[in-house]
Amino acid sequence: MSDPPAGGERGPASLLDRLASVQAASGRALRAHWIPLATAVALAAFGVWLDRLLRTEDDFRIRGTVEAEAGRLRSEIAEMSDARPQSLAQSAARWQYRLDGPQPAWQADLTGLVRDDLQYGAVAWLEPSLELRWVEPPTARLPRFPLDPQDDEVRGAALDLLRARGEPSISWTVPLASGHRQIVALAPMFRGERPAGYLMGVIRARDLLDVALHEAIVSGYSVTVYEGPYLLYGPTWEQSGPEGQWSRDAELHVGSLGWRIKVWPSAELAARLEGHGASAAVALVALLAIAVPIGIHLAQKAARRRVVPGGTGGAEYCNRQESEPGEADLARRVHRLHSQEQHDDEDEQADQRAVE
Repeated sequence: MSDPPAGGERGPASLLDRLASVQAASGRALRAHWIPLATAVALAAFGVWLDRLLRTEDDFRIRGTVEAEAGRLRSEIAEMSDARPQSLAQSAARWQYRLDGPQPAWQADLTGLVRDDLQYGAVAWLEPSLELRWVEPPTARLPRFPLDPQDDEVRGAALDLLRARGEPSISWTVPLASGHRQIVALAPMFRGERPAGYLMGVIRARDLLDVALHEAIVSGYSVTVYEGPYLLYGPTWEQSGPEGQWSRDAELHVGSLGWRIKVWPSAELAARLEGHGASAAVALVALLAIAVPIGIHLAQKAARRRVVPGGTGGAEYCNRQESEPGEADLARRVHRLHSQEQHDDEDEQADQRAVE
């Protein structure tokens, strides 16, 4: 027969004892802490959901705000662009009955258009053939001035189109030799049914846009204006940061003018529009995810330490002898197995002594 395990060795019964002890301890720990753990997980999941919800709402609100601003700018520029040829038409209506009027009187009348806040760089009286008759101010025909003669050819193409319309209107932007872009406005004067001449006004496109977009830019918006592929005004959208994700476009058509306006908030304005509601709410949920489980754990711990009503000797509730059915059954099985192994060892030792 084999020798029994030495005193320092661990037999199968000892290993089973340890396994049962670990399983029992794990079960007790899980039962004691599952509520705080489940609460923490639930609050963390709620925090993630709340963060996504609030950020989605912020995104929707910011896009709506920017889209409203783009629509406002389109209306503002359209109104200003339409008002320029109408102001010429009012003067043309006065002078079509004074076609032979003196030039000084005409200049005095038209000087107001140049000086008013209409962005006109120059105004000219054109013959029915589109030849220049009078110009105000006279210096406008100097090189690099609003009516620089070297730009007459490209300006003439716009005038031909506007003349064919037969009504006050404005052109697309005309590229000048100086590198600027110019808008041409034309208003006809009639003698009966036939054109008797025209009043022409020229506006530098950037001057008009500076006035129209000033309020939006001061408010913190970035604005870009394109005519086809050509960048007329503002920074390029590709150079924007994360705030460019909220950009909105608006199409503008007045006369022959066709522009695309792109609007997005600056980084500072985007931060103000986002606010701190989402961050504050998520921070609060994160704090609750820590504090609530701790509070539940402490409450459970205090409950286990309470003295059992009617108990003796100050025994603690957590040390009561009542066990869960599963845990008691496992303990009984381990005890029976351990007792059987001890009994077998004693029988084996008795047989050895009898043989000796």
